[in-house]
Amino acid sequence: SIPFVYIMVMIFKDYRRAIGALGAVLPMLLFCSHVSGVLAAALNNAEFRAVAVPLCFLFQFLFWFIALLVARRCAAMPEGAHAHQGAEQLPHAKPTDVGDLEALGQMDASGQPVGTQELTDVGVNIVDASEDDDHPISPSGSCNRQDGPSDFITHQDLLDIRRRAARKHHSAHKALEQALLVCVIMWLGMLAWAVVYYAAEPWLPLKEASAAAVASTQALDVRWPSQLYNPESLACAGGRVFTADRYRVFEVFPGGGSAVEVICTGIEGLIQDIGAACDSRGTCHPIVLSDNKVFDCSGVLGKTTAATLARTVGRVAQHLAVVQADPPQLLAMIDSELSQYGWSATHGSWFPEWYLGVLDGRLRGLSVVDGVMMFVRANAAGAAVEVRSIEAPSASRVCHLPPATPAVLSACGPNSSRALLLTKSTTGMDFGSEWAQPRIEQVTLA
Repeated sequence: SIPFVYIMVMIFKDYRRAIGALGAVLPMLLFCSHVSGVLAAALNNAEFRAVAVPLCFLFQFLFWFIALLVARRCAAMPEGAHAHQGAEQLPHAKPTDVGDLEALGQMDASGQPVGTQELTDVGVNIVDASEDDDHPISPSGSCNRQDGPSDFITHQDLLDIRRRAARKHHSAHKALEQALLVCVIMWLGMLAWAVVYYAAEPWLPLKEASAAAVASTQALDVRWPSQLYNPESLACAGGRVFTADRYRVFEVFPGGGSAVEVICTGIEGLIQDIGAACDSRGTCHPIVLSDNKVFDCSGVLGKTTAATLARTVGRVAQHLAVVQADPPQLLAMIDSELSQYGWSATHGSWFPEWYLGVLDGRLRGLSVVDGVMMFVRANAAGAAVEVRSIEAPSASRVCHLPPATPAVLSACGPNSSRALLLTKSTTGMDFGSEWAQPRIEQVTLA
């Protein structure tokens, strides 16, 4: 960063007349780009990333595009116009246009060629090739005088110097413009990718793969612990259903019965997601994901304290599912990447065993039941339930939910033919909006 800042300072210093008001715009574009990128990486919010990431690439594209315009403006300006005020023209300064070289053969008011006085002022003597016949001129154009100073050049030498300088100047500007053009094209391509991946993707229809019709959807009667309870996670196993907001976990009983809080000690951060697992006796309990740590609330996996998901530095785990309790295995989605984790007694943490790939769409629920993986995805175009076999994950069955399905917050699979959805008609608390209670809907897959 330090060399880049130095280059920027020197460009602003020497080309400030060509840059003009853009001198304040260019640093602001870089600053806004870096701020947008940092906030997008720090905040685990899909909606914010859909705006911040494309903005980051847009600011970079505008920076390089304006830099290209400035470079072309500098190349088109007359000689010396880009230099900072008060600077003297160097004797080797050159015209910006090759056509200006014709002016070098013209005479000034004193009878000397244009440009002679610039070199004379710095101690370079100019001689005429037609004068002083006692001192012949070599084929290279320099004087062969042995007893005098060696810093004499002819008018033809001056013209050659100017021409060579102009050619180098022209080549340097062309190389600079070509390099800036490559940067503009590269950032434009990355901007298009960011817009499609982060901003447009939530509005694209979910992929269809041997789509099957949804047999039926049914709203279940659930008694929540409070009218203010706003759950965001759902897990189910062995006929038991668990929900959680950002702070507490409750077991709910669809069809009757009041919700019961499940005590899980040691959680200090916000709850990201929950899963569920059953022990050898068939007793099922919730598993909590918080701050990249897995909390085995009731020791069903044999772990009574928090255990970290290894190799997640700088990333955020978002979803969790229990593959099996013995030996303990988990599925975790970390920054859209799905991996299988196994328990490592040596390290006392969950270590990644297999990397399964990147999940497209907005994942809302992840479950493993009856030997299949169940994914529930939802975006602005609709929601779908996808079922993949663990033994043959390449084959999938996708069921699209009815368009009238409310916003899906979370989901789980009690078995391979049914899915439970945690839905809510409104997900925020906008001023004047109606408070909506969450619902649990059962989807029967065809």
